[in-house]
Amino acid sequence: YQRRVHGDIYMDILKSSDFDQELKSAWEALCKKVNSGNKIWHTDVNAVMVEPMESNFFKYFDPSRGGKRESQIKFGVEENGDVKRQFDPRQFNFNKIRDEEVLWSIKLQDLLELEDIGKKLGIASDVFQSSEQSIIINAAPVCRLHSLLVPFRQENTPQILTIKGLFTAIRILCKSQRDDARLMYNSVGAYSSVNHQHFHFIYSKELLSKGNFALEMAPIEKILELSSNIYLAEITEYPVKSFVLVVNSTTVSERLMLELSHITCKISDKLIELKIPYNIMVTAGARSILIIPRINQNKEAPHPHFKCAILEILGIAICLDEQTFKSFDVSGYIQLLRNDVCLPMESYEVVRHSLLNLTPSNIIHSIE
Repeated sequence: YQRRVHGDIYMDILKSSDFDQELKSAWEALCKKVNSGNKIWHTDVNAVMVEPMESNFFKYFDPSRGGKRESQIKFGVEENGDVKRQFDPRQFNFNKIRDEEVLWSIKLQDLLELEDIGKKLGIASDVFQSSEQSIIINAAPVCRLHSLLVPFRQENTPQILTIKGLFTAIRILCKSQRDDARLMYNSVGAYSSVNHQHFHFIYSKELLSKGNFALEMAPIEKILELSSNIYLAEITEYPVKSFVLVVNSTTVSERLMLELSHITCKISDKLIELKIPYNIMVTAGARSILIIPRINQNKEAPHPHFKCAILEILGIAICLDEQTFKSFDVSGYIQLLRNDVCLPMESYEVVRHSLLNLTPSNIIHSIE
């Protein structure tokens, strides 16, 4: 398999696990059905154009996508500003997909040794029992192998981050041995398009040859030690003010994955309380989690040619038309992020102060 990334063609030689091979095989088997006339995807990843800009930013255009990214956004925050919505079985959800849209179901082994910790956190014991979890297609993928994880799909959890869902998704992410595996999440009000808890799974090298997004490469400053293994840092020198949880350990055990999920959901709960939407990205092996509090997508005058979800914040400007793709430059991108994503300083300082008050004692004590 060959792919073209901003001008260079190179072979797909990447360290991978059985999980990575299984995902690739399932994707390629589905491609054969598509080539036989079975309509599965709404876009064509083979038509994608990606070009570099300055400061590690890129611009992206898929002629087969056109303005579809805009039409996919069907809901936002409630009128009172709440960053959560009740699950509505009448609306589209991932239990309404066709059987062929399930790439495969992955078997997770039980973790009974973590049940006692789970009880302290109020997590249902079934998350620690063996289970099968769905990996489904993204009907409009931005690149090859772009898929969705829908933990405990039949439970109809709305798009609210839960320890149960995040922990399960991180366990699946960590089945990959590729250093470009990424897990992404858009909250309500942050351009999530379906109110059914789900995570995007992407291999970043399917988009970028180096595999690291601009936001990942931005400098960070440690601001709070949360445990012997995890600290909170602030991302500096980037157009969007944001945070990152960093794992300070040579290995990430499932016990540590649970701790990381617990802390992330504490932060998520605080942002929901403050009625602030957010986007999240988990890096390969759950070495870090980027958390981006942001402006509500329903702001009065969003950019007409962009919808800033997680990929746009990370440094990939997904252009909805070819003219924008040709003319767009890094100065316009930085302005876009500042106008359509970045919280006003006053709101950001409220978030920062709230997170600094999430002291190690009131986050960690319940799982030690």
